[in-house]
Amino acid sequence: MTHKFSCRRAGNRNCNFAVESDEEDELVEMAKRHARETHDAELSRRETRNNLKSIKPAS
Repeated sequence: MTHKFSCRRAGNRNCNFAVESDEEDELVEMAKRHARETHDAELSRRETRNNLKSIKPAS
């Protein structure tokens, strides 16, 4: 299953950062790094996971 994180969906309406990955742990780390490096914000793993969207692959 593919997971997607969107900064805009997480509440930052001025940021177009979005990332997808089949690996949830990898996606969480990418989103946390983006928040830290771009917005000087620290996201917890839980906050990040709460803002993921899971996408089922097309059949």
